[in-house]
Amino acid sequence: MSAFSRLLRRVDVLSLDIFDTALGRRCARPVDAFVAMREQLVAAHGVTFAGFVEARQAAEREARGLAWERRQAEDTTLDEIYEVLGANRPEWAAHADTLPALEMEVERRLLYPLPRAREMIAEARRAGKRIIFVSDMYLPKAFCEERLRANGFDDFDALYVSSDAGLLKNTGSLFAHVLRDLGLAGHRVLHVGDNPRADGEQARKHGIQTLAVSKAADLMHRFPRNPWQAVLDKPGRTARESLLAGLSARGCLREEIAEDPFWYRIGYQIAGPVLYGYLRFIIGKIRGRGLPRLYFLSRDGYILKRVYERMTAEAEDCPPAGYLYASRRALNFAALTELDERTENWLAEGIRLTVGQFLQRIGLDPETYTDAIRAAGFRGPDHPVVEGAEYRWLRDLYHRILPALREAAQGERAAYVDYLRAEGALDADPLVLVDVGWMTSIQHSLAKMIRSAGRNPGIEGYYVGTYREAVHRRDANCTHTNYLLDYGHPESAFRTIRHCVGLLEFFFAAPEHTFLRMTRGPGGEPVPEFAPFHENEKDLAALRQIHAGIEEFAAEMTAAAPFPGPEVLPGEALTLIHRLLAEPTREEAARLGDIHYADGYGAFFNHAFMARPSGIAGLGLNKEKWKSEFKRTHWPRGYYERLNPVGRWLFRRFHPNMKFVKGFE
Repeated sequence: MSAFSRLLRRVDVLSLDIFDTALGRRCARPVDAFVAMREQLVAAHGVTFAGFVEARQAAEREARGLAWERRQAEDTTLDEIYEVLGANRPEWAAHADTLPALEMEVERRLLYPLPRAREMIAEARRAGKRIIFVSDMYLPKAFCEERLRANGFDDFDALYVSSDAGLLKNTGSLFAHVLRDLGLAGHRVLHVGDNPRADGEQARKHGIQTLAVSKAADLMHRFPRNPWQAVLDKPGRTARESLLAGLSARGCLREEIAEDPFWYRIGYQIAGPVLYGYLRFIIGKIRGRGLPRLYFLSRDGYILKRVYERMTAEAEDCPPAGYLYASRRALNFAALTELDERTENWLAEGIRLTVGQFLQRIGLDPETYTDAIRAAGFRGPDHPVVEGAEYRWLRDLYHRILPALREAAQGERAAYVDYLRAEGALDADPLVLVDVGWMTSIQHSLAKMIRSAGRNPGIEGYYVGTYREAVHRRDANCTHTNYLLDYGHPESAFRTIRHCVGLLEFFFAAPEHTFLRMTRGPGGEPVPEFAPFHENEKDLAALRQIHAGIEEFAAEMTAAAPFPGPEVLPGEALTLIHRLLAEPTREEAARLGDIHYADGYGAFFNHAFMARPSGIAGLGLNKEKWKSEFKRTHWPRGYYERLNPVGRWLFRRFHPNMKFVKGFE
């Protein structure tokens, strides 16, 4: 039985504090509500409001003193505070009538329900107890009641607020008033709150039983090495910084009821800010341009589209979201007309496949091309492509069957062009695409395909980032706009991402199967064909929880501030990515290391774990085995973190110059 349950059995009434007990704030500290007000006021009316925070705090102190002098009230009211503020700052007189309403509006956006209070109330009701709220607060009682009910706390018997009663918990007077009003002895009441003096010491002086709860900000350590923790006490923090810290704290508290705190944390604390920040970056670029549609490319665009639609639900100056079926297999092959070096490289990409599987991947029956297969040097369709010579034979084979490649590509291209026309993408100018990025080959192939249909629109690609090689796919009509990484720059960002691109991409994975090609239905209409299996089938449960965390973070950011909402700067997103990929905890290395990396495309993949060391039990003391396994791992840092102390000692002896970043060996 919990401490709360034991205490509840002894009493008739459950009393709860409101702020930080029943309702949390989506900011680092309560005073940051005034910081948010100042930023809005300065944006609307100029620097005359630059000193608003200090003036608002001083007015509250003065108004509380005047309330005692004038009517022997221990607490003041919001109207009295702004009466004093108006007298102190006459230059704000023209806006005086709107300031109290603005403060309450900011509070409305910042407040959210705390699940532990809901659970306590539900348990108390089941036990037949009365429920009351008791709060020291200058905001109006009617506002407090409205916010409680709006956040799901509509089952209570009484509400006591210091601004209405003129009495404070902090002096004990409000508790005395509550006990008189209820006609109860103190020991028949259990009060729950976060303030050691007001909710603890003063309540106990009146015989009331107490239970202390933590503020959300006190639990930020649940997200290991939380980069937002320093914001809590940062002088001059902005409303944006405060919001990011406050929402991180909210996520730490929310873990108590998450299905799996680990996967929720990855989604809410890391992937959520990264995806939200990327979409907020895109919104800043495209809003107000009158674009007919913003096309998210499958499948990486699946979760991006869902979050974008949430973020722009009330916006009138952002284009609606479209969703285009696209994949490297579908677009790159359908755009094939010649075998240049890049096309050859793509067609020959893959490991541990037979020559027949290479052909099946692009929709060709290997039995039809047995003679060409043998003429290229293979013994038959089942010949595995392993060595460099066999990859040269494979390229030779593609040249031998080039007419068949062109014919198959032309059929898929025609069906796909019809699909683009049906989706309105063929006539869009500019055609605006959203994807994860890196090489931008899909945009390049899409441009070739559209031009083959006699159109030449501008195509704008928006990406998390691009590698150096992508710069060659950019031209005046085909542009790339990047959030974190511009063609491999800055190198620090490239290094961070290259710790494990596969894990970063996993956050964008979709529950739907891979799109293979566009075919024709019975009436000649374009019909998408999908792979018969999901390449991450074993990881879908974790992915769903990560996506739930992502969407929850986006919902909190959207609720906290007017559209378009605050930014997550690229440097902040990279800090989160670096924290996870370059500085994982042992739990993160173990659980994320067991995610499967699907190497390949189309319906042919080779699966490996992101980072799962075999250790001494599997590798013994064989130096070459240790080196080979480490070279193959997709997440070197995670691999190392999973080793036990003996394994790490051996690893360092076998790898005196170990590298943890792919591409920097």
